[in-house]
Amino acid sequence: MRKNKEVKWKIVFSVVVAIIVLVALLIHPVQILIVKNNISKQVKCSILKDIEYENYTIEGKYYNVLNIRMKDEFDDYDYSKKKSISTNVLEMFTKEYKKYEDVLIDKTSKNYINDIVKKETDAKVILNCKENKYTIFGGFSKNDEEYTEEDSLKELISLQLKNCENEEELITIVNDNNYTKETLKNIINIHDIKEKSKEIIYSAAISNKDKYQKEIELLEKIPEYKDSKNLIDSIKKEHELDGEWYGNYGITGFDWIINGNICYNVYSNSLYKYTYDKYNCKYENNILYVFNNTDKMDDLDRALFKMNYIDGKIVYSPYSSTNTVTLSKKSDNTIPNDIVKLKTPSIGMSKKDVEESTWGKPEKINRTETIYGIREQWCYSRYRYIYFENGIVTSIQN
Repeated sequence: MRKNKEVKWKIVFSVVVAIIVLVALLIHPVQILIVKNNISKQVKCSILKDIEYENYTIEGKYYNVLNIRMKDEFDDYDYSKKKSISTNVLEMFTKEYKKYEDVLIDKTSKNYINDIVKKETDAKVILNCKENKYTIFGGFSKNDEEYTEEDSLKELISLQLKNCENEEELITIVNDNNYTKETLKNIINIHDIKEKSKEIIYSAAISNKDKYQKEIELLEKIPEYKDSKNLIDSIKKEHELDGEWYGNYGITGFDWIINGNICYNVYSNSLYKYTYDKYNCKYENNILYVFNNTDKMDDLDRALFKMNYIDGKIVYSPYSSTNTVTLSKKSDNTIPNDIVKLKTPSIGMSKKDVEESTWGKPEKINRTETIYGIREQWCYSRYRYIYFENGIVTSIQN
């Protein structure tokens, strides 16, 4: 009898423990269901109450992605309205989500820290239309690409160009160039389609001032529009001397690269194999005026150098009026190479490496042949020495 009571007690105890464990296991999933239901109610009753939409779902690893199927007219809203609606929805959804994130997110998970870094735990809003998808999450995007007001204005211009002559070419110009918002709005407000087309090309040319060949190419499409012809002549004159020019004065070489109103004096010294100094320049009446900075360029008398262009050559005096250097065009190159700094000699270098180092070639070489190979002592000024064994540096005395 007593034994039966003990068995019954054990069974009851086991059942109670099992129930407690089961309840403990079910509490968190039940909490999550309640939280999800609460968020969904808030989305429907509060967050989306003033928005024209068809349906929505809440998705994502952390139940943090609000995916809304918008009515198709959302695509027709102007940029500011689209972004305003999207931003407001994200702010409200984020605020609601933050209330329950401790329930929805297992912050003890090994993946949690990585997900924070990747921003996968942040709230996100996606607004889907018939043809386009808008996402607000750290920025505003359309079809997974950054979407700005300028992009929206370009879309409107593309619609205005529908069925016009050269439609495809003009749309390509609009999309491939960086216009300011003011310029784009100005183009939109031009009603005459021919005038609009010319302004698109003209404004694109002006935006390409740092790519003068592209600027000329565009302006030549509309030579009679505004001051296009004068700009073409001015740009061509400004770049007449473009290229790399080289000349000697005694044993010293002078190397200049000219690119419009920028020029570079290229040289080497004891620290650099290749380097340059950058200057501003102005070309007028066959004279290239070289300045330290743009502030001085209105006063031609303040130029550091005045280079005369005579019979296809550039002539100037780098030191004094009696020291004249004549430069001949070496190439059409207008961009200097990367600066190359000379290395200091170090153990393990080859002879060639040392010759191209800050020490350069030696004044004298002492050479010894042994059964182990060839040893050399390279002698430099100021009692400096480099020692080689079989062509490799083994020690340096400085």
